Amino acid sequence: AANPLDPADVDFFPLKTPADVDKEHFRAGASVAFWNDWVFEGTPEALRKLVGGIAPTIKSSADARYWAYHVFRSSWFLGQGAAGLMASSILTPGGIFGGVSGGGGGVSAGVAAGTRILSE
Repeated sequence: AANPLDPADVDFFPLKTPADVDKEHFRAGASVAFWNDWVFEGTPEALRKLVGGIAPTIKSSADARYWAYHVFRSSWFLGQGAAGLMASSILTPGGIFGGVSGGGGGVSAGVAAGTRILSE
């Protein structure tokens, strides 16, 4: 989000998000702190490392069910993102199907958005 204040005013009116205010009043648990600092690099190697870390945690059928549920659930959301990109591409000039409405984009925009969806 853009800074609505002049940068010179930030000393007088520091910009705080609700999360910043919460951090002043509450201590995050270890799991929350982990996810606040976690960053996915978005590279194939990082994906292999992430997926490779799952196998050692599966020690029972309950563990396998847990991971299967979450992998399929995440895949559903990924599919929804891909469907949205395809629908957008159909309506975008220069898109896969030529497009029927105004705006920029096309295949390269779809690839960039797809990369963001995978990393999130």
